[in-house]
Amino acid sequence: MSAWDIVIPVLTLIVGAVGGFVGGVFYLRKQLEKCSAIPRRCRRWPSRWDTI
Repeated sequence: MSAWDIVIPVLTLIVGAVGGFVGGVFYLRKQLEKCSAIPRRCRRWPSRWDTI
């Protein structure tokens, strides 16, 4: 078992967690900008069924 067998999965986990966090922050920021532009629509949290 080489050191790369441990380093690569740990590095992948860290990069994935950071990427997911950054993506979530940008998504929530976009949602908040939308809510400040149209406050009447955002009195309740939007459901995924609203888009269907």
